[in-house]
Amino acid sequence: MNLSSMDFEDIEKRAQDIVEKLSGGKGDGQGYTSFVRNLYDIVRKINYTGNASIVKAKILLLYHISRKMDKKGKEEKKTLEELRKVLIGACNEMIEAGDEKKEEIFNKLKIFLQALIAGMKYKEVMNTMSRGR
Repeated sequence: MNLSSMDFEDIEKRAQDIVEKLSGGKGDGQGYTSFVRNLYDIVRKINYTGNASIVKAKILLLYHISRKMDKKGKEEKKTLEELRKVLIGACNEMIEAGDEKKEEIFNKLKIFLQALIAGMKYKEVMNTMSRGR
């Protein structure tokens, strides 16, 4: 399902699903918060009115996700692949879309990544509290 066809609740659910998978449903998602923040920084810098900026972001996203996948196990790779499909799919949608639609997709992409960051941060805090630190 493409980001452009999702409403904000669906985007949030998709992000939460990825957070749960990356943290194993019980883990803390450590190492992923800064990773997702880096992805967000790449997306935030997109000038969605120009396709060159979107293509540059797409390449950087692919690079960062590929590097992360090299260091992970089979299940995490599957989830990172799912994340890659969402992000690259959104970039492709922006390239193909008209100007009005580009801004909408761009905003949904930022919301998706913000929901991922919030979910990862929540997992970290809950895990730290459960350890009694």
